[in-house]
Amino acid sequence: MALGFWADLSVDLLEFIFDTLLDSFDLLRCRGVCALWRYAAKECHDPITTLLLLPPQENKSKQFGKLVNVSGRTCKINAIDSPPSLAQTRCLYSHRGWLLLTNIREPSELYLYNPLSRVHVQLPSLLWSEDESSLRFIMSGNPNEANCTVLVFYTYKGFHYGCFYNLGANRDWIMNKIRSYEDAIYYKNEFYVIDNEGVLERMKHGDCVAVEKVPIRPVHGGGSPLRYLVESPSGELLTVARHLGSNNYFGFLETKFIEVYRLDWKNGTWENIRNLDGRALLLAHNDSMFVSVDGSSGYRENCIYFVDDLWVADTNSHSNDYGMYNLETQEIERFDMSPEILNAVPFYRWFRIAA
Repeated sequence: MALGFWADLSVDLLEFIFDTLLDSFDLLRCRGVCALWRYAAKECHDPITTLLLLPPQENKSKQFGKLVNVSGRTCKINAIDSPPSLAQTRCLYSHRGWLLLTNIREPSELYLYNPLSRVHVQLPSLLWSEDESSLRFIMSGNPNEANCTVLVFYTYKGFHYGCFYNLGANRDWIMNKIRSYEDAIYYKNEFYVIDNEGVLERMKHGDCVAVEKVPIRPVHGGGSPLRYLVESPSGELLTVARHLGSNNYFGFLETKFIEVYRLDWKNGTWENIRNLDGRALLLAHNDSMFVSVDGSSGYRENCIYFVDDLWVADTNSHSNDYGMYNLETQEIERFDMSPEILNAVPFYRWFRIAA
């Protein structure tokens, strides 16, 4: 069929066609064809940039997970279907629009997969146990680039490990035993980690994994909060302390208040801030992100969106802790999520769609 025919389709007809698309990534690919298609796709669906990622309820490879738009208090479900080339894999984790996959029959076999570009990269095998821990990872850049480095954290036989792999190097994982860390980030060409005491360290790799403490006084705000590392839109390094407490009625843990600190490198201190420069922050270990708050996004400025990652591994239970914390007013608005979200296994990630 001639290319001009597709370009001459009316907006009404394009909207009718786009309404039949079940895969949200197909819709995004349509938006990249031309200006007319981009307009019709936006009229048909809300813009999709950052969504909540849910895993499949069963250990099957037909579907990697589902994406849920919760920014405007809506819960539209979009599936991430697995391609034939990865038919025997399932999703473990996500970072910067890429999924970390494992082979169902052979868990040591790992892949990175981008649902938008449909590109996948096989990683070297890694011996780990699903019964003991999950795999978490961050990347220095786009896996399509040869200089991209992947950092994986996991626990095996009671020990914590940090593993580096450079996609451009013809070598295996570089790994070593490390301490347990709450969060990690790739910031200004280096990998940083923070522990549950707020101690900031820098991770490097050559022939082995090395960890060095950053001379910064930890934040001691009381209690044992969940800690996160985030890069602000202006390029500053932030740490977020999410303080938990018991729900008075049900007894499970839930978010009580959140603090944000900016790192003052010169003085070696963390400075408390109450403003996110008009942005919203989506909180997630290893992949927190700032988003715009324009009319189409549904997010609110200077608010922190959190999800239920407080589950107890041995009981497979979780606390249904979803909501939004206003950093200026210090008020929490809790979300009533749909049963499909609440009944999902306790693995929740903010997922940014990127090629």
